Amino acid sequence: MIVKEFNIESSTYFGIKCDKKIFSKKSQFQKIDVYYSKFFGNILMLDQCFMISQKNSEGYHLKCLELIGNKKKKNVCIIGGGDFGIVHHILKNKITHNIDLIEIDKDVIEVSKKYFSHYFKYVNHNNVNIIIEDGVKWIKKRKGLKYDVVIIDSTDPNDVSKKLFSKSFYELVYNNLKSNGIFIQQSGSPVLHAKKIIDPTIKKLNKVKFTNITCHKFSMPLYPLGVWSFIKCVKA
Repeated sequence: MIVKEFNIESSTYFGIKCDKKIFSKKSQFQKIDVYYSKFFGNILMLDQCFMISQKNSEGYHLKCLELIGNKKKKNVCIIGGGDFGIVHHILKNKITHNIDLIEIDKDVIEVSKKYFSHYFKYVNHNNVNIIIEDGVKWIKKRKGLKYDVVIIDSTDPNDVSKKLFSKSFYELVYNNLKSNGIFIQQSGSPVLHAKKIIDPTIKKLNKVKFTNITCHKFSMPLYPLGVWSFIKCVKA
């Protein structure tokens, strides 16, 4: 079977030859499907969009790791990221042993534990604090130590996630970062989303007084047109 994702901006389909569908569920927030492909292994789809695979698509996680840098960090926050791909690489490379992961959809974590278990190899109750909650609501009421790094590993803006791309949310992130703390935001396709996501996000971050704002492109074969991006900036 050919499993397809339709991209509305480019009016194109991207398809992967898969052997079978191995899981399907409608969670409170989205439709979750897992397929098996000989080339990619298990493939996670959310609302009919490709997210991660077991193999041949690590560009997303490795680019994020590169932007975090090799220096040890005391506290890292990931909003989204319920597949634990970024968590895996942070722990594997011993960047920190203290991660708060805030995921709105607990089913994404449970499905990932079963079908992408390699991402949970280094996870234990001492190094990852899992919080099932809306990231915006959580950070509004949060009190405690400030973070060295905050990462937004979310879907592109939709009815649920669009708050994670707002100026008011970036102000909350800024207030929860240490001085010289790093903020990394998933920012979509540099080909398709420059005007829709990247440029508006950079303007909002500027208004919040983040500095050293840069957009970083990387290859991601699972995503529309094969190129994706992160925005990185620093709290002054």
